[in-house]
Amino acid sequence: SRLLASASFDGTIKLWDWTTWQCRWTKRAHRGIVQAVAFLPNSPGCLASASGHNVKYWEVATGQYLQTVKESSDSGRATAFSPDRQSVAFATGQPFFKTIEVRKLAAAHLGQTLKGHRGFVNSLAFSPDSRLLASASDDNTVRVWVLATGTCRWTLDGHRGRVTSVAFSPDSRQLASGSDDNTIRIWVLGTGRRRLTLRGHGGTVKAVVFSPLHDSRLLASASADRTVKLWDVAQGDCKQTLEGHGDTVIAAAFSPHARLVASASADKTVKVWDPVTGACLRTLEGHSDTVSCVAFPSD
Repeated sequence: SRLLASASFDGTIKLWDWTTWQCRWTKRAHRGIVQAVAFLPNSPGCLASASGHNVKYWEVATGQYLQTVKESSDSGRATAFSPDRQSVAFATGQPFFKTIEVRKLAAAHLGQTLKGHRGFVNSLAFSPDSRLLASASDDNTVRVWVLATGTCRWTLDGHRGRVTSVAFSPDSRQLASGSDDNTIRIWVLGTGRRRLTLRGHGGTVKAVVFSPLHDSRLLASASADRTVKLWDVAQGDCKQTLEGHGDTVIAAAFSPHARLVASASADKTVKVWDPVTGACLRTLEGHSDTVSCVAFPSD
């Protein structure tokens, strides 16, 4: 389906049709910042959004509200849905949000409580098979957790600043992390060792995301320098710099076949790009505040 969802600090979610570039519907989803949005492959026609301690479900076709699953009472800004869309992870524990809770969406019961970070957890990412969870923290580290046991498998140390974002490669062999040291580091998960450091951004790396193609070497990074960069992680080369946003780029996402890249910005817009040419295909306007996240349906 040729759809794209965006969510914002203004509490709304929007559904876009990228064949016509029209907004199909807008819903006032949450009272606060919408931290995550995801299409649910195991519930076709369903979209989930998360803010603070609530996960809400929406009908894709109409935008009709379906239900709310109440999670933790004090969730921080880091939220992630598992690829199988059966679990959600939150950073919790006011005021420092160093603890991670993983819950099953269907039962809404606590699955695991993960403790070990010494600073605010900024980003969470599940592995493609939903068995591992990576967390990025103000303590300058990334931790990789085994969800079956709740144990920390690796602590990845090397950034010289807060780690702001984290993402698994589609084959689960590599992990990317972005930092306010303006770099991206690529880690080999079999060893927990750093393989590569990518330099080129002139500001904090706010988000990293791999192309969904299984053999892909392509990584997108979004930055406070107002750009998105596309990297060949095999060679360590920057293939494209996508310029055009008027403020910090908060998030990025690839379409299922990696033919499009969408970016969300503090300039209140979503931009859709051709990753091959670097051309901006369309700017989607309508949110009244920072766009916090974007998502395509899985194929």
